Parts: sequence; C-alpha cells; structure tokens
Amino acid sequence: MELARNLPIDQAVTTSENFLGAPLLQLCFGLDPLLLLGLPLVVFGLCRAGVLGWWALGSVVVGTVLLPFSPTSSNLVPAAAFVLIQLLLALAGLRLVARARLRG
Repeated sequence: MELARNLPIDQAVTTSENFLGAPLLQLCFGLDPLLLLGLPLVVFGLCRAGVLGWWALGSVVVGTVLLPFSPTSSNLVPAAAFVLIQLLLALAGLRLVARARLRG
C-alpha cells in the first residue's frame, strides 16, 4: 500500500512483483506446513524424555488444529488454542529449569 502512495502505479506493481517473486522470500514463507509440525514434534520429544506427560502432546495437537479453524467473529477459540499451547510451553520451561537445578 505504501508503494502505491509514493510511486506511480506501474512502478509500484513492478517493485512489488520483484519483491514477492524473490526465491529466498518463497523459501522463508513457503515452509508453513513444515513449521506447523515443529511444535508437536518438540513436545513429543519432551514427553518421551519425561519432562511432560503424554497428555501434553494432545493439548498441543488440539491447540494447533484449532488455530486454522478459528472463526473470525469471535476471539475465544484462538485465545483457547493459544492458552493450550503457551501454557504447556511455560510448564515445560519450569520443569526444565527445575531439572537443571537438581543436577547442578
């Protein structure tokens, strides 16, 4: 939008197409499905290591699945999904700190 305000339309379109067509930009933003699997895999590893219970994996999977299907009219579903995911990560962090203190 800012390009269209400050440049002629044809120049703004060319600049925008060149920017969005850059190969590294596609590499950065084309990995969304792969990144969506990252958090459940990390939690799986934490469950397997005994840091979290196996219920935690279900919590992250439910939270991750809820996010794309969130209605746009209400903020309750995304908030619940966010709490399911972030609360779990906070718990994992606290348990890892407690484990490090026991060993050190």
